[in-house]
Amino acid sequence: MTRRGTFQFICFARGYAASAHGHSSKSRSFGPAVRNLVEQYRIPTDQLPTGPRGFILKGDVLKFIRDQQLKPATLSAPLPPSQPAQSSTKQKSTAAPIGKPGPKNSRGQVKYFDLPVSAEAKNAALRSLEGKAEIPHAYAYANCTVDAALDLVSGKKIRMPERLTLTDVIIRAVTATAQRTEISGVKTDNNSDVAVQFYNEGLLSSCILRKANSLGIKDIAKKLKETQNVELAELARVPFRVVSLIGSKLDQITEILSPDQRWVVSIGDAMVRVDAQSKASSKIVTLALSYDAALISDEEAVRFLNDIKSSVERPIFILVGRSTDSTSTE
Repeated sequence: MTRRGTFQFICFARGYAASAHGHSSKSRSFGPAVRNLVEQYRIPTDQLPTGPRGFILKGDVLKFIRDQQLKPATLSAPLPPSQPAQSSTKQKSTAAPIGKPGPKNSRGQVKYFDLPVSAEAKNAALRSLEGKAEIPHAYAYANCTVDAALDLVSGKKIRMPERLTLTDVIIRAVTATAQRTEISGVKTDNNSDVAVQFYNEGLLSSCILRKANSLGIKDIAKKLKETQNVELAELARVPFRVVSLIGSKLDQITEILSPDQRWVVSIGDAMVRVDAQSKASSKIVTLALSYDAALISDEEAVRFLNDIKSSVERPIFILVGRSTDSTSTE
C-alpha cells in the first residue's frame, strides 16, 4: 500500500521488537506502539492476550483499554534546559535589533537572529507535548482530486450567489461527514464545535465554528471571512479541528492532538498531478487525519476519511441542506 496512492493508510510500528519482560518461557514481545500504550495506561503485560508467536498486538491492547475504561496516566513533559545567563556587556556586543537581520559574514551572507517566543506559543507547544505523551496517535492519509470543487468555486458550472473558496468546500465536507459518520468512541451532533485554522492573505487565521455540523457552506464561508483570530489555548480545548494549508504552497502536514482533542483533519495545498499514460493533468490535495487511537478504531478512521474524500470529489452534494444525505438545497 503506497503512501501516495488513491487512498493510503499508515499505521506506525508494524515491525515488532523483542521485549525484556522476563525470561524465555515467560517473555512477551511487542513493538513500540504497544510499548507506548502499556506505559501510558500502566497496563501489566501479563494481563494482555498474545497473538501469533507470542506477540502482544496493538488491537488487543486498545480493546483492553476500552473494555476496562482505562485513562492515561498523567505525564509531565520535560522542560528544555535553561540557557546560562550572559553578561550585559556581551549581549550588547553580539545582539542584533529584534526583527532585523544581523551583520554579514565573510561570504556576504546575512546572519539572522531568533526572535523571542511568546508565552502563548510556549503554552501551545507544551500542550502539544502533553497530547503526544498522553494520547496514542494514529494517522491516515488520502489524495483527493479537487477539479470538480474548483469548478464549483470558480462558478463555471454552477453560479453561486456568494464567492466560495476551496477551503470552504472542504471544511463543509468535513463537518457534514462528521455529522453522519458513526464513530463509537466519539460523539458528534449539531451542537459540536469545530476549530478551524486557515491561510488568509498569507497569514494563518483561526476561528471556532459553533454548532458546525448545522452550518451550510454559505454560513461557513461567511464566518471565515468575518473571523477574528482565536487564542491557541482556546483552539486546543475544542475536540475537533481542521487545518487548511491551501494558499501556503505546502502539500501536507500531520497535526498533533492536544489532550482535549479527538481528531484533526489537515488539508494540503492543491498540487498538479499528471497521469503518466494519458498525460492528463488534475489537481489534488492531500488529506491527513490525526486521531486518538484509544477512542477511534482504524476501520472507523479509514471510513471517515474516505467519506470526506468522496464528498469533496462530488461537491454538488455539499450544497444541500444540513447533511449531504438531504435533498433540500440551500
